[in-house]
Amino acid sequence: MSKRVITIGRDFGSNGRIIGMALAERLGIHCYDKDLIEIASEQLDIPYEQLKRVDEKREKPWAYQVDKDSGLDRSYRYEHIDQKLFEAECEVIRSLAEREDCIIVGRCGNYVLRDYEHCMHVYLYAPYENCIDTVMKRYSLDEKNAERLIRRVDKDRDYYYNYYTDEYRDDMVNYNLCLNTSAYEIDELLDILENLYKKL
Repeated sequence: MSKRVITIGRDFGSNGRIIGMALAERLGIHCYDKDLIEIASEQLDIPYEQLKRVDEKREKPWAYQVDKDSGLDRSYRYEHIDQKLFEAECEVIRSLAEREDCIIVGRCGNYVLRDYEHCMHVYLYAPYENCIDTVMKRYSLDEKNAERLIRRVDKDRDYYYNYYTDEYRDDMVNYNLCLNTSAYEIDELLDILENLYKKL
């Protein structure tokens, strides 16, 4: 029997990961984000730092995306480790949903657990200007570089999500609830999400 799970899709700069972690702390459960890479790393016997470079990315059909990343070790450069990572993360997400109440951030979690009971799928977003402000502060960037980073990360996530699901990451029909994080205080957001969790 599946446990109670909240999946969080998010725009870069909407504070989705921070909200997921805060909610997990409030509920006394785990929030899995980059932890999923660590677990997959152990299963695949591929170093975490190498998997991290292709996390929530997908190779473009016309070129090896990893060719452009000189930091990726040669021994992994042509192995399609992005595909291996996705498959491993899917297994991990399903296993977690069977084993414990938890929060899953990103990694197509809503799609992977679409047929599971007791799951609530949430999408967190914010106006572009708010995302820029958040990214500028978080990474100490000027406005131009913050915009560039947001475009790159969201484009990678969009392509990744569409490739593996044949759906669109920000399509509201794929979620039970979509929230503009800039419209609420953090405690208000946590109250809303806690109430959803308790109803699962």
